[in-house]
Amino acid sequence: MKWSISALIFLFGITFLTAQNTFIESVYFDLDQHELTDAAKSTLDQFIQDLQYLEDLEITLRANTDDQGSNFYNKKLGERRARSVRQYLATQKIASKAATVENFGEENPAYSNDNEEGKSKNRRVDIIVSTSSALTLNDLFKEWQQDQSQFYTIDASKDVRLIGENGTNIWIPAGAFVLSDGTIAQGKIEITLKEAYDFSDMLMSDLSTTSDHQLLETGGMIYLEAMVDGQQLNIKEGTALTVGLPGEEFKEDMELFIGEQDALGTVTNWGVTEQPFVPSLEETLNMRPEPRPPFLFRKGYQGRATGKPKKMAVPSKPILPRTPSPETKRFYPNSWQKMFWSKEKIQQKEDELYAKAQERHIQHMEQYERNTKLHAQDLIKYKAHLQSVKDWEAEQRAKVRAFELAQSEKYEAQYELYRIAKEKWHEERLERLAQLEDYEVTGKQALSVVSRYFTSITRLGWINCDRFYSVPEEGKMQLAVNDLDETEERVFVIFNDTKSLLTTYKRDGQYRTSSIPKGENVTIVGLKFQDRKPMLAQLTTTTNPVMTYELEYKACTASEMKAQLSAFN
Repeated sequence: MKWSISALIFLFGITFLTAQNTFIESVYFDLDQHELTDAAKSTLDQFIQDLQYLEDLEITLRANTDDQGSNFYNKKLGERRARSVRQYLATQKIASKAATVENFGEENPAYSNDNEEGKSKNRRVDIIVSTSSALTLNDLFKEWQQDQSQFYTIDASKDVRLIGENGTNIWIPAGAFVLSDGTIAQGKIEITLKEAYDFSDMLMSDLSTTSDHQLLETGGMIYLEAMVDGQQLNIKEGTALTVGLPGEEFKEDMELFIGEQDALGTVTNWGVTEQPFVPSLEETLNMRPEPRPPFLFRKGYQGRATGKPKKMAVPSKPILPRTPSPETKRFYPNSWQKMFWSKEKIQQKEDELYAKAQERHIQHMEQYERNTKLHAQDLIKYKAHLQSVKDWEAEQRAKVRAFELAQSEKYEAQYELYRIAKEKWHEERLERLAQLEDYEVTGKQALSVVSRYFTSITRLGWINCDRFYSVPEEGKMQLAVNDLDETEERVFVIFNDTKSLLTTYKRDGQYRTSSIPKGENVTIVGLKFQDRKPMLAQLTTTTNPVMTYELEYKACTASEMKAQLSAFN
């Protein structure tokens, strides 16, 4: 990591301010006494309980007396009172030997010695504690976020490839940044980078994975800031920075989301850009489209042909009529005819039927002969039709061959132009890739970290590689955590089976989420400060719409809290 002088001064200022987290506890003494009273011991016991969760303590004991007695006597009395407090702190394993003692005696009274109330308040030892530990939740988040910041210095006139500690790659072309008035930034540019690829980084940056109340699955988040001489910079219009984010595998539907921040700089929502991430650096070059080969209209001419003979059906062959016989022309009398007709009459009837059948057969045969002649004529026409179709198809094939032959010279000329254009396009692509490889490298990363997601950005701030975690409405629920006290808390919901993390909002005595899936394996994490003690709660559960959860907080140091949050990685 490279540090600029301005960045070091900034960090020194932060460290100095952090070291000034100071609070005071006062222990009071009886008149002309230096022994601790029971009330004083009780005060110290509670005070010591608070101190054990703070780190990097600096203790100053400031002894005071009232103005009764001589100045010399009161100096000695103040010294004895400070010693009593120091010894008691030592018995409770508070490293008080290194404590600074300031003995004012009766000098510089905080209260008036003209009355007994003022004198009793002056008979005291003030325990002044300075610590680098945060004493509020907001200060703790600021400390964590400062720890996550990486600082780099780049030359504005050079192409730079910046590599983050966790594998982020950022290609910054020369002259990419401008001041608020549009002037191109010159000289040394201070770059601030934050990476959030693990749950602990997201927690400590107070980030979540939602876009307009819809749950997201993240592939990683980064923050990028550029400054020169204390002035905020923007990316020049028409210029883009190429970004590569590490990942185990590429997921097709990952998109670029932009962090929308409030006045305090907290990301409140991830705005959709509909700009996809791509799996290779080459795909971010924003090249003009690759030249396409010319098209030879081999089949196009036939589609425009006209005059094709209409389709003709195959002529049907006439069917030879069947010759009638007496057996097939039997007469079947009904019951009445059987009773009253003689055999001769029935036979006469059958003879009449057979005679009529023979007459009809003669007519059918005459029609059959006529149809046979017509069929012979239709066959001649059909054969002629088939020949005309063959002749037409042969003519079309000849026209197509003539068309292709006529087009070949033109096609070859077009193809030569295409070949030259394609070679030029590939040369341009290789040249631009080579330019990216020639960027001056700033930063360092592990060799095992490989960029999987690539995109281009045209604005600074927080960006996110995400995709929507689609859940049907009937599968959604709202998770609620009871707030058991008035202490400010930050409550997060970590999804253990996907890379998703939610912050909560407080309403009606509960910390709630927006809609989340039912039946998900999650860990609820709560952070707060109580009596200057960092408190942490963790609860692993399955989301259930009929349950309201309660968190059990345990006191710990800020370092212990950070270590436990890091376990989520």
